[in-house]
Amino acid sequence: MAEHIFQALDKNNNYFNYIELYVQPGDIDNLTPNLAKRIARNEIIIHAPHMGNNFDPSAPCDPEKQSNHDKLKDAFIAAELFKSKQIVLHGGIYYGADSLSKNIDFINELPEQQKKLIAIENLPYFSDSDSVIKRRYAISSPEEVEKVINATGVQLCLDFSHAVCTAISSGLDPIEQIDKYLKLEPDMFHICDGLMNVDKDLHLHLGVGDFPLKDFLKATHGKPVSLETGKSRPRDCYAQIQDAKKARTLYNL
Repeated sequence: MAEHIFQALDKNNNYFNYIELYVQPGDIDNLTPNLAKRIARNEIIIHAPHMGNNFDPSAPCDPEKQSNHDKLKDAFIAAELFKSKQIVLHGGIYYGADSLSKNIDFINELPEQQKKLIAIENLPYFSDSDSVIKRRYAISSPEEVEKVINATGVQLCLDFSHAVCTAISSGLDPIEQIDKYLKLEPDMFHICDGLMNVDKDLHLHLGVGDFPLKDFLKATHGKPVSLETGKSRPRDCYAQIQDAKKARTLYNL
């Protein structure tokens, strides 16, 4: 939780309806009262830890390591603290035929008050298309996402870029696949720009790639849309402000 980002947002809070806040294990212990006040000035959606923090509900439990449920504790505390209505959650790695069911079981083990906050995010088919060994994600296709929603009752966060990546990796038409996700009636969305023939999640700023951004934005029907532009942590949010302006313009065309 970088305080300088929220300092920048204090001066530019007219451009964003909410902030999606990634909360990793240990963040609550390091949360200062001043930063908590700054964060609380904004509407907040929480993003739970993912593979970057070794969160993987598909993996066998290792008693020597922090459990996946423990890794979510700070995310749930932050959701209560900042009155978040959603916690975006990634599924785990695909290890075999039971990986999807392991993710479903993990979600269903959560207390009902926690589970109702979960918005499962569709992931790319592969975790990193530049890796020598490509790791497939367990919840990426529309069919996998639908099975999770039906079995758990959680919300859906549709990531357009991830959907394109999954389609390209699977040899399918991205627009046809996105239509399948949209039929699941997503509750919120992630958007950035990218390339329609590349299976890598590029997180490009809006207008840099060739995604049909206007069509994507129109399909959100006014539901929450998180900008996921730029891979590095921003210093002043200037580029994201320009993306927000462009997104509003495209949505209103």
